[in-house]
Amino acid sequence: MKMIFAAAAVALVGSGTMAQAGCDFFEHNDLQGAVFALKDGECAVLSRNSTAGCEGLNAKVLEGWNDRISSVRLNHNSTAILKQHDDGSGAVKTVQGNRGVNSLPDFNDEASVVLCRQ
Repeated sequence: MKMIFAAAAVALVGSGTMAQAGCDFFEHNDLQGAVFALKDGECAVLSRNSTAGCEGLNAKVLEGWNDRISSVRLNHNSTAILKQHDDGSGAVKTVQGNRGVNSLPDFNDEASVVLCRQ
């Protein structure tokens, strides 16, 4: 009996079914619409090609996402940092925890750069 339980536990951990750390950014409220994901330690520049707002994190440029993020899902207590301008200036919104944020009423469709960290 103990051996069967141990084998089942190893199979579950090794199956890749567990959520990965990181942040999911959604086009619409209620975690709906188009989505892109960042792993902890990554940054997405949503306008132009300036990585100045990425604070030294691994940066990538995502075309077509500037000012389109309306909700966020955080996995394994990740932190999402949304910045108004790609150079890091302007308003900043920080979302923390292991949860989904169904809307960003004070920052809806404002982000030009987003960071995800643990």
